[in-house]
Amino acid sequence: MRSAQFASASSSRAAWSILCWEQGGAEPRLINSSEGTQGLPLSAESIDYLRRVCFLDRIMALLQEEQRTEVQDAIVRALYWFGDAHGDRNPVMRFIKLWTCVECFFAIEETEITEANARGIATLLTFAGYGIVEPKDYLNFKRRLKFLYKLRSKAIHRAEFELVENADLEEFSNWVAWMIVSMVALAERGYGTLATVKDQALRLDRISASTVAAK
Repeated sequence: MRSAQFASASSSRAAWSILCWEQGGAEPRLINSSEGTQGLPLSAESIDYLRRVCFLDRIMALLQEEQRTEVQDAIVRALYWFGDAHGDRNPVMRFIKLWTCVECFFAIEETEITEANARGIATLLTFAGYGIVEPKDYLNFKRRLKFLYKLRSKAIHRAEFELVENADLEEFSNWVAWMIVSMVALAERGYGTLATVKDQALRLDRISASTVAAK
């Protein structure tokens, strides 16, 4: 049996979930600490998609590896925070923890963190090959990310908890999931350091800005 478990380390009473399936099987199950076991509506085709496109088997192996590159280690930390976010019943705390996933990759310096996070996600979701964001929408998408990061900062530093809408949370969660998948794709292509990822993000960001300015 293969399984992926994400649980909060803050309390032994924290909610947890395990996604598991029989080797070669097509009927995954979700085991939840509060609701027991339930089936998931995933077909064999869906599981094949997760393995082939989303690197599910590689992610499972990565969680068990002791020797990891800097990028791989950041992926593991981001996976922890992604799972912890979705185990949190408070929407604002979930939003904050999802941003922590992002910071695992892009907040590698203490200055211009908002720019670094927005640029990092935007370049990945536009240029990593999954087509989540169209190149023509790059700058608007980046601005949207900066706005959402400001909401995160207000929630943390000014206790403004009513600013995060459910639609924002669901949309951002989807983006973060694809960000993690995209980072796994980069790791598989040989990217080993976060500085290298940053350099490529800067290059692509400049190209996008230049393309818009030339129009």
